[in-house]
Amino acid sequence: MVRTIKRIVQSTAETTPPCTFIFGTVVSSDPISVQVDNRFFVGGEALVIMKSLRKGEYCSHRHKHNCAYTGEMVFSEKEDETYYGLKTGDKLALMREHGGQRFLVLGVVE
Repeated sequence: MVRTIKRIVQSTAETTPPCTFIFGTVVSSDPISVQVDNRFFVGGEALVIMKSLRKGEYCSHRHKHNCAYTGEMVFSEKEDETYYGLKTGDKLALMREHGGQRFLVLGVVE
């Protein structure tokens, strides 16, 4: 019987997708709250938001690249980066992890 239960659980896990893509709309930016598919709301730790979508200023950094004209390695510096974050009304593409506990914000869609 235990072997049968293990087989059922394994076949269920194999047929269930590890994640799904869904869409949502930002209804509040501070604190962040997203309405998903006009069905439910998520926010706080349930949303995984990448740096480029978070509001804030980030420290300087250096880039190393080849100069297109001379072929030499060139360093360029940028003092800081400013991100304006998500705002109310933004339409988002989300990836929901298996089990539906967390949502990765992939980006803003038009």
